[in-house]
Amino acid sequence: IRSILMVTATSFMFYSLQKFDLVDIYVVFFTAPLIVSLLSAYFLKDILSTKGILLMLLSFGSIVYSLGPSMRIFSLDLIFPIVPPICWALYQFFTKVVSGDNDPFAAIFYTSILGAIIFSIFIFFNWTRVEYSRRGKNQNRNNMFVITRLW
Repeated sequence: IRSILMVTATSFMFYSLQKFDLVDIYVVFFTAPLIVSLLSAYFLKDILSTKGILLMLLSFGSIVYSLGPSMRIFSLDLIFPIVPPICWALYQFFTKVVSGDNDPFAAIFYTSILGAIIFSIFIFFNWTRVEYSRRGKNQNRNNMFVITRLW
């Protein structure tokens, strides 16, 4: 379940990047800690103090204020930026539920292996070739340098 949640979150995040600005998506994504806290309080009976709730709301409000989202589009595509924080919150919640006495590295290993298998199958059918132009060998090399520096 946890692997499927992460694959779903990643897929929806990439699709939302095609439709919306990155800032808008991040503002929506920062609701994930609020969702995790509410799930933990309801299902696991974690205690949420008034101070904790107030601090969570203030931190989320400051993120919204500082990033200044410009999402003015209300359409069915709005579902795509909303799904990743819900999936991420459920992933965190289920991780807390199943962690118990299990080795955390084993849990991450199995989650990532299943995700890699799913995305490998997906990429096999949806691969698009990157075009190489002769006019700017150095330009392509510089672009790759910038991309690798970002990672």
